[in-house]
Amino acid sequence: MTSSRSPWSAAITLALLVTPVAGFLLLRPDAVKPPSRANQSAFLVARPAASASQGAPRVLARSQLAASRSIARRFAAQYSGYIAGRLTARGLGDAAADLVRELRRYPARITPAQQRYRPTVRHIAVEPVAATVRAVATLQAAGAPPFELSFVLERRGSRWLVTRLLDA
Repeated sequence: MTSSRSPWSAAITLALLVTPVAGFLLLRPDAVKPPSRANQSAFLVARPAASASQGAPRVLARSQLAASRSIARRFAAQYSGYIAGRLTARGLGDAAADLVRELRRYPARITPAQQRYRPTVRHIAVEPVAATVRAVATLQAAGAPPFELSFVLERRGSRWLVTRLLDA
């Protein structure tokens, strides 16, 4: 005696298999709609307008931005020597003491290839962010693709110091 499935059991099995797939296709993370215009305008209206007296972001003078760019370029050159094993963390003269301490605690692991080819600084970009400056240095070693080093400079006393390394 052969047993055959009823049309209802086949339909239920098919529905159970199709439902998760259809749900995934309808609710994909990449298909999320942006917020409606009504939500955006409500958000913009709710924010108070910033005035100079309410702590608006400080604008750096051109001379300060140029000084921070110079320090960023010098730090990038020093850091390329550090990751090539030619300079210790203490040799990073433009780094804050906290950053030097952190680099000494977790020293760089230097491969023979890194020792042979010290990266050079190809480009520096600086951007003022509130009371700090975010810098991105493009470094490249001979025969290798360029890579970016991101870090933050803060004004400490009369000079700019690198206080944090960022994930690129």
